[in-house]
Parts: sequence; structure tokens; C-alpha cells
Amino acid sequence: MSISLNQIPRKPIIYSIAGSDSGGGAGIQADLHTIRDMGGFGCTAVTALTAQNSVGVPGVHAPPPAFLRLQLDTLSSDLPFDAIKIGMLGDPATINTVGDWLDDVMKDGKKGRKVVLDPVMIATSGARLITEDCQDLLVSRIFKHADIVTPNVHEASALCGYPVNSGNVAKAASEILAMGGCGSVVVKGGHMDEGERIDNGVGRNDTIGVAGDYYLSKTDESTGRVCDCTGTTGVWLNGPRYDTSNTHGTGCSMSSAIATCMGVERVRIERIGGVKGGMLEGSGMDAVVAGKGYVARGIEGGVKIGHGPGPVGHFGAMQRRHMPWVGDMEEEGFKGVEGLDGVLFVVGDLETLRKVVDGGGKEVQLRYKGKGDVSGIIREAVEYCRGKDGVRLWINDFYEEAIEHGADGVHLGQEDLRGVMEKGGLKRMREKGILLGISTHCLSELGVAKSVRPSYISLGPVFGTTSKKVEFGMRGLEMVERWRELIDDDTKFMVIGGINDFEKGKLCKEKGADCVAVLGVVKNKTYEETEEVVKEWRREMFEV
Repeated sequence: MSISLNQIPRKPIIYSIAGSDSGGGAGIQADLHTIRDMGGFGCTAVTALTAQNSVGVPGVHAPPPAFLRLQLDTLSSDLPFDAIKIGMLGDPATINTVGDWLDDVMKDGKKGRKVVLDPVMIATSGARLITEDCQDLLVSRIFKHADIVTPNVHEASALCGYPVNSGNVAKAASEILAMGGCGSVVVKGGHMDEGERIDNGVGRNDTIGVAGDYYLSKTDESTGRVCDCTGTTGVWLNGPRYDTSNTHGTGCSMSSAIATCMGVERVRIERIGGVKGGMLEGSGMDAVVAGKGYVARGIEGGVKIGHGPGPVGHFGAMQRRHMPWVGDMEEEGFKGVEGLDGVLFVVGDLETLRKVVDGGGKEVQLRYKGKGDVSGIIREAVEYCRGKDGVRLWINDFYEEAIEHGADGVHLGQEDLRGVMEKGGLKRMREKGILLGISTHCLSELGVAKSVRPSYISLGPVFGTTSKKVEFGMRGLEMVERWRELIDDDTKFMVIGGINDFEKGKLCKEKGADCVAVLGVVKNKTYEETEEVVKEWRREMFEV
């Protein structure tokens, strides 16, 4: 069977407007490696030619502004971009040329197209690469088009006029966010913690602690989650810190990874008609998580090639050990789930709960949304399940009542998690030996879950669902498989949403889910019918 080219989803087109590194480790060379790894098609407009190797840059040549503009116009006339990464703009003429072009191509609006600016101003050594006048021009001409600006800590210091460190990075990020109208900022290397040296094996650099980046946005939607920014309050993204000097090109690679992720999301949304449903959700935060993880994998495997520092590696998307976590890592994790059954029945009332338990259900979640005596209903549920062979009762949201009455576990959504953390609820649940499950829908929420170290992590809705109003669209089986790759082996993985027949459940299990949560399959059933449904689901899921 032949396939028309029109049926093949197009690759997102990502522009790298940056300098050329003749040594191959940074600039457009690093960008093209990264764009390919992250699923994009890379195009370049060269802003500078460098004579460069691993030990120095003896010469830089900027192409005439008219030729730079010709590169940009030629690309956009035939290969319209989904996202742009902007790197080295070394002189006023170059900045103005790119600024003029952006003014022209964006005059009718961005239309979902994203711009990521890596403000190449200060080298990792602290040496200034552009004049202060150029810096001011960069802010006034380019920042207004940038969805995300990615300065390192030295560049943040230059922009703010004072040394930036972990104590004042929030203030600095807020000031940068106000400069020129950019949408979000991530200050890279804003916090470094020394830690225990860990040998990661042959071909991998040792880890020696934590590297933190600070993210602040005024454009990402905020619904009260731990991973949300409010425009004034940002979020720390933490990941492994590696003992290596082979980090040439990390800034270029991270910014182009972020841009590519946002371009990929634009194409995905375009393909399915504007419905949310990907692991990035179009959020800058999610793209930054993916970009930071990508670069962590590259630093882990970076090697020395010449006489100076080697380049960051390009090995594809992050693996679980590179996955950043959001905020501080909990010192103590929750107990693991021993003997997790293959199916969890989600019920909304005591009568259905009794039917499921009496019918042989082993994992039951009470998702009570009614009014009245919540504490009394949860007490009755706990008492009914207590002593039943192998039955485990999970309470949705009402963690204080679960603690009071001794439920086996609690399930929390991302919006509820913040309040529980602020009230010390996590510590109280751990002290009582209560298990914890956390919902996730996208990468930044997975980063939050990783920091909490719960008993299980859930993903949903995997398929379309009408059981509840959800902010997020269908996740899909590809995302189930990806989540299993990113979640630690000792953390159970549950899926939920639209799993209304055995085949869907089996597909999720085949992609790596430990347990499938089902809603509505026992609704309005008699005791006999419920028992039969429970037995069938447990049998079918056990066979996978």
C-alpha cells in the first residue's frame, strides 16, 4: 500500500539564527545536531563565521547585513518556521538586521510560532563577548519577540548590573522579564550544590551534586500547580551536576532544544485541530524541562576531543536519570506499593465501593464529589475495607480524612498537591505510613512528582473521556510508553482515562503501565453484575 506524502505529518521547521563554530561544538553546528535529535528540521541563517577550535577563537567575520537579510528572506519565502532559536548577534548591524526581519515576519502576529533567545554576551569564563551598547540594543530590538530568554548566570549578571547568585536569582529573573517585553526567562546555573560523587559507569561522567536553573514566566497559564509561575514567583528546575569541563555548546544546545520542543508542539496541535494532548502542552516550562534533560544527557557523555574543553554530546532525548525535578527533592520518599493489582476501580459512593470489594476488587479508589459528611463517609469506607483480604483503599483528595481514619493511600491531583505541601501534609502522610499517588499530564508535572517521590505516578487521560471535565486532552499510548521510560523502576506507574474496554487496558499494560484505573465500568450494576465485571477485568489485566 502506497502512502501519499500529504499523509505524512510534516516535521517542524526550526531556524537557527546564530554563529558558525568551525570547531563543531557550539553555534549552528550544535543547533543542527540538537534540532535533529529533538524531532525538527533545521535551517540556518549564519550571523558570524568564526575561526575556532577547542582552545580559542582567533577570528570572527560577520557577513554583510544585506546578505544576512537575504538568508532570512530566502528561508521564510519557502520554508516557513515553526520556531526560531537566536544565538550570537555580535554587532549593532547584525542585531538591527535580525530585529527588522522579526518585525516584518511577526507584524501579523506570531500565530503559535515561538522564538527562543540565547543572549550570547558573556563566556562561561566570564569574559564579555559583546559591548554594553550591543547588549542594550539586543534588549530593545530582540527581547520583545522572545518567548523565552535563556541567559547563563554571567549574562544575567550583565543584564541586571550586579552579580547574580542563588540568593537573588528570583529578583534578577523578574528584572530580566521586565526588559523589552520577553515572555519567560530561564537563568541557567543559578544554583549549584556539591554532593556525593556517584560513578555513573563507563562512558559517563560522574555526578557531584545538583545543578539548578530558575524559570519565571508571565505567559504560561497558571492553575495553582507546584510547577506554575505567577509572573512574580518562579520555579527551580534541578538536575544532576556532572564533574566535567566538556561542556562546550551547552547554552546553544539547550536553547535550540527548547525551540524545537515548542515547534514540535505547534505542529502537533496543528495536525489535530488545536486540541491539547502532548507531553509539552505548548508550555514554555515543559519545553525547558525537556531541554534541560537533553543537555544533561549530553554533558554526562561529553568527551574531550581537542586540547581544550570538549563539546556537549548529542545522544537524543533524555533518559530517566537526566529528568529534571521541580523544586526541592523530598529527603524521604513514600513507601512503595507492594503487590499492586493490575486494575484499580474508581468509585464515587459507598454502595458501589461495597459492591466492588465484595466482588473481589483489590485496589479501590473513593473519588467522592458529593456534599455532606465527607469524614463520615471516608470512615465508613475505611471500616468496610479493613480486614478484607488484600483490599487496598485509596482516597482521592481528602488527605486529612484519610490520615484521621487510616486509609491505605491517598491520590492527589497537581492542583491539590501545592496546598498539601504547604500544610505539611506530605510529612504527616509519610509518618502514618500512608501511600501516595500523584496525577501527571505533562513533563513539568512529572518533574514535580519526581521531587515528591510518591508510591505511584499516574498519567491521564490516556484516551478520550467524559467522566470528568479535564484541562488536558488525550495523552495517547506513545506517551504511556515514554512515561514508563522516565519513571523510576521502584515507582509504580498507573494510567487512567477512557479505559473502558479490555483491549485499551491491555494496550496500556503492554506499553509499560503497572496498573490501569477504570471508571464507570461498575456504575449502576447489581451485586452479581459487579462481581462478574470485577472478575473479568482482573483476569484480563492479569494475563498481560
